[in-house]
Amino acid sequence: MCECTGSTTTKQVKQGEARQTFYPFGKTSVAPSSSDAQLQYTHTHTFIVTYEASGSEESVNAALETEEKPKAKKSRCFTCRKKLGLTGFQCRCGNAFCSMHRYSDTHNCTFDYRANAAEKLREENPIVVAEKIQKI
Repeated sequence: MCECTGSTTTKQVKQGEARQTFYPFGKTSVAPSSSDAQLQYTHTHTFIVTYEASGSEESVNAALETEEKPKAKKSRCFTCRKKLGLTGFQCRCGNAFCSMHRYSDTHNCTFDYRANAAEKLREENPIVVAEKIQKI
């Protein structure tokens, strides 16, 4: 092999790491004879051709789709659109706010705190009524 320097592809070819997928008759699972499996070029670089036995294009596409991860949405203050990072505050109205707008009176909160507190008191404190007729 020659000692020429070049790109990472050239280095991979020298080390025998370059692999290519070759489908001789479309995408089939038929393996060709051993004479077709290795191609040699005149520059003394050897390219090894590998064949996949799966033959299923759907499984390859499904594997590619699972590797892609959607980017997480950057959270911003609902009022001033400032980037929050780790300092964001979640309000009971369901929105995220910065330190300036985290209180309900600064961002015109739509959550009804009074009704929520009244409901909580009703659940925790049942009504106690004395019996109308006393037992003897």
